[in-house]
Amino acid sequence: MADEHGARNERGSAFGKSRAQREAIQTDAAGTRFTRSKSARNSFVVFGHAVISLLFLAAVLTGAGIYFGTRAFEAPGPLAQEKTVLIPRGSGTTDVAETLEREGIIESPTLFSMATRLLKRSDDLKAGEYLFKPGISMRGVVDLLVEGKGIHHAITI
Repeated sequence: MADEHGARNERGSAFGKSRAQREAIQTDAAGTRFTRSKSARNSFVVFGHAVISLLFLAAVLTGAGIYFGTRAFEAPGPLAQEKTVLIPRGSGTTDVAETLEREGIIESPTLFSMATRLLKRSDDLKAGEYLFKPGISMRGVVDLLVEGKGIHHAITI
């Protein structure tokens, strides 16, 4: 520390060590080389670290996929105006998704198929003629197809 005349005290610096002491510490530390212990170089330890790293990476990627997939599934769809689409009887989830993409109701048939399987709704999709409103999300499409609230036509005999 400095006294009233600006001169340093006998310790040499604010950290309590003189310049010679600091240089001695630096040269000793620079001269030694760090080596890992044998237990850290063990093949089981290295393999364990690799497995843990891969599991962590898989968890992060799965979480990111779920997050962005959910956002895309619930986002407004590309449909600009009301549209009527006929879902034929006996259509599978993939066929329904391809029909909806071809008609401009959804953007990703893969995401639609995966989401309906994850929600365990793929077997509940009902055939019929449906009216889709503008900007309907994929979740709204699934809900509409599961409820089976299609267009009913009156027939007079």
